[in-house]
Parts: sequence; structure tokens; C-alpha cells
Amino acid sequence: MRLTIVLTFIILVAPCFLLACSPALPTQVPTTPPARPVTPTLAPPVPTTVAATATKPAATPIPTATIPPVVWVVVANTDGIGVYLRDSPKMDDKVVAWPEGTKLRVVGLDTENEGRRWKQVADPQGRTGWVPAEYTAPAVGP
Repeated sequence: MRLTIVLTFIILVAPCFLLACSPALPTQVPTTPPARPVTPTLAPPVPTTVAATATKPAATPIPTATIPPVVWVVVANTDGIGVYLRDSPKMDDKVVAWPEGTKLRVVGLDTENEGRRWKQVADPQGRTGWVPAEYTAPAVGP
């Protein structure tokens, strides 16, 4: 009978005792692959509004293929006296006089000086200068 008790103990109780006293067996835990390290990326710059006081670079003019038309005027409204071609748009800066009816080629923009509007012109000899606009009229024909 003693033998029966010992065998029962060994068969039934000992395994429970061994399991309780032994270190825990590792259990399998489902694993996920390791995540890739996150590399920070820079976002593209966000445009900002430019203050109204900021200066913008000057625009570069684009050359055109067209040639501006040649503009001609004639000496007129001088009561037959003619007009002086001048080096600058000033009444005292006389160079040469041209009679009424002389054709002059306009070579620049008009300007204001001494209370007058002046035309920048080239005379028949190719000299450039200024004449008061009041002594010119549009040329008719070629």
C-alpha cells in the first residue's frame, strides 16, 4: 500500500509540483517585423506674401523684331523766319537755323523745359538737337 501511495504521488502530484516550482517556460508571442526607422523629411517651403514696401527687381525688356516707324516733322509756324536747332532743350543753346518747310527726323522722346515742349530731332545733315515743338508740324508724304 505504501508503494501504491508513492507511485500515485509520483504519477499525479509530482508533475504538478515540478511545474509549479520550475521556471516559466517561454511562451510564443506573435512578432511583427521591426519597423523601419523614421527619417524626417523637410516639407517644401511655403510661399509667403511679400510686403508692399519690398522692391522688385526691374523687368528686363524683351527686344522686339519690329522697327519703330520713322517719324518726320517739318519746320512750321515761324512766319517764314525758321527755327534754330539747339544742343539742349534751352532757348539760348543755338547751333544752326533751318528755314520753314525743312524736314527733320524725330529721334527721341519729347521733353519739357523752360515752359516749352521740345522735340529731339536730326536735321538734314544728320546733326541731332532740339527744337521747340510749337515750331514743327507733322510731315506729309515721304
